Amino acid sequence: MAAVFCKICRSDQTEFLFEKNGFDLYSCAQCRVVFAYNELSQSQLEELLGSLYSEPYFSLQKEPQHGNLGYQTDYFSQKKEEKYRFAARMLKQIDRIKPQMGRMLDVGCAAGFFLHAAKQRGWQTVGIELSQTAAAFARDQFGLDVVVGTLETTEMGSASFDVITAWDVIEHVTDPQKFAQAAARLLKHDGILVLGTPNAGALAARLRGKAWKIYKPPEHLFYFNPGSLRYLLKAYFGILKIKNSPAPPTRIYGSLFKKAKYAAYRIFDAAATFLQHSEYLVACASFPELTKRIDAEFTAESKTRNRD
Repeated sequence: MAAVFCKICRSDQTEFLFEKNGFDLYSCAQCRVVFAYNELSQSQLEELLGSLYSEPYFSLQKEPQHGNLGYQTDYFSQKKEEKYRFAARMLKQIDRIKPQMGRMLDVGCAAGFFLHAAKQRGWQTVGIELSQTAAAFARDQFGLDVVVGTLETTEMGSASFDVITAWDVIEHVTDPQKFAQAAARLLKHDGILVLGTPNAGALAARLRGKAWKIYKPPEHLFYFNPGSLRYLLKAYFGILKIKNSPAPPTRIYGSLFKKAKYAAYRIFDAAATFLQHSEYLVACASFPELTKRIDAEFTAESKTRNRD
């Protein structure tokens, strides 16, 4: 079998881990990222993803071939409250670094809940979203400026934004290198990129192995830990902070057993966060102009989070 190259560092020192959903998962010995591999061509993979992120992805009406991919509740009606809570927490962090509100781009903005919260806060907002269904919802419900497409192919001008956010996006893209390069091009010289992604180095991931809930290609194609995320972003940004963060909240519907199980998980996640092994990572990247501010504020936030 021919060598499988890593798309993050281009190394051929990769190790097969296991198969899932018709994709082989590999670990890279050089940058430590875990990635999903399939012999589909780029055009075939893009076609598959275009089909995946259709309207059923956001509801319970899944296509049989998509199995448990996508949201297990109706995203548009049942995710609003928790998405706004998450937005409030993240925007508070961003305000500490960028107190003068300017232009914000939210990549993978979905239904626009985060972007709507940012707009209400005073930001000039633009969104990019691959799903036509979600983009239409964001435009119709909130009057947001949302472009259908990807960050890598956008024709927006260079140095256009003060802040670029990407929540639970980079694990979905077909080439994270191109994603990071595009973000660096679109940021102003004193702008910041803030992104969140699941942590493949989390305690839960290590305990559950192949059964970890985040391992679900082709929805998720890349699985980062702090080291592999740093490897990716440091090539394009002069300052980088990565921290463990509590997993984004989820509202649980159904039986008391499900709710109790989720409550136990939140306790486990809080302990894992304290031990720096949570299931979620938040990275803040910029250029040298903001080195001192990011170093001070982003670190200070993690110490005061429980008091906010």
